[in-house]
Amino acid sequence: MKEIDRKRANVRAKTPANRPQLPAKPFVVHLGVKYPLLLERGLWRVRTRKKGHELDDSLGEGSLDWAKKEFYRKMAAGEFTKVKKKPDPDEGTMQNLMDVYEELPKRASDDVAESNISRLAVIIRTVFGREPNKVAISEFTSKTWEEFQRIQQGGKLDLSKRHPDNQAINSAIKQAKSVMTKKLWPSFAQRGITINPNTAIVQWLPEGYKPPAEAKGDDLVAAWEKLQKTDLPMWYTIGLARFAGLRREEISAMRPEWVIRKKGVPYVRLMDRPEDGFFTKTGKPYQAIILREDLAKAIEALPVETLVVHPKTPNDRDRWFEREPQAWIRPFAPKARLPLHRLRGLYVDQVAEEQEEAIAARQEAVKKASKAVGHTTTKITEDHYLTPEALKQSSSVEQAVY
Repeated sequence: MKEIDRKRANVRAKTPANRPQLPAKPFVVHLGVKYPLLLERGLWRVRTRKKGHELDDSLGEGSLDWAKKEFYRKMAAGEFTKVKKKPDPDEGTMQNLMDVYEELPKRASDDVAESNISRLAVIIRTVFGREPNKVAISEFTSKTWEEFQRIQQGGKLDLSKRHPDNQAINSAIKQAKSVMTKKLWPSFAQRGITINPNTAIVQWLPEGYKPPAEAKGDDLVAAWEKLQKTDLPMWYTIGLARFAGLRREEISAMRPEWVIRKKGVPYVRLMDRPEDGFFTKTGKPYQAIILREDLAKAIEALPVETLVVHPKTPNDRDRWFEREPQAWIRPFAPKARLPLHRLRGLYVDQVAEEQEEAIAARQEAVKKASKAVGHTTTKITEDHYLTPEALKQSSSVEQAVY
């Protein structure tokens, strides 16, 4: 021990007198145990792995709370020579940009915004090897996306082949890039943040065509028809997804008065309705044709302002819509990543098929009329002989199935 003390004394003697002495690692003592104070994103926290150790909540001298307050007082008084802090807004780091993005008014939900920020942070760490609060906004350019692609492809960027992981890489970039989308640039500028214009430039990796997961459409429809007598909320939910092509959020917000009719054909009219807390995904109104008349009539017969909601979970509608319909559809589309959304694909297939059949039927009718009057081409018949009412009627048939 004497030898160790002698060496320590020699080291202290060699230390220059003008060398700044940094404070020892801060800690608090509670009931004879030292607890280190760790600085995390500008906040001091007490961390311990000890179990079964009760903490004194009193504010008396020697308690854990008192020690923390005393440390805060010394830190505010400048008694510590080096204190880390969260970057100021004018420092222009990517962390500041992400913090401002969270506060901006945007169409993305809180969960989506948090996912976008998390994805951007991963890309920053992957490319720069630093935390977002250590990367300046000016450093983030279009080359950052390219470098991320190169790293994810194993160190060599290949734009000539459709690698199986290209779709996942592009998806990650699209999600991170939405934090800095051009629509938000004016809002960022108002808060003193300037984004490099070339960050919007991305050379996307080639993706191979991936056919949608197969779904047993006929079996699903047969099982769905039986739900009307056993589980009416599920019947509405599956029916609106399969025969009106609605998304989960649209089904959750669905009201009977949204159903309208044009010349007897039922549609769901989707538009921004702030009074109901509902907004379309694109911000533009559109109308989705309902392919099943029985479904349209059942919805129209519901009491006014009655929502499609399951009675078992009246206080947790989002959880029910997120899980239960997906589980019901899963046996009919086992490989679909989002089974409820897969029904939109079946809806589009049926609309396209009926559209083609309507067009083919119209063309066949015009051919018969043209042949009956001895015209050489059907164009002559359409331009000079078909009445406006007939043209209007044939056009309405096409629009009805669209």
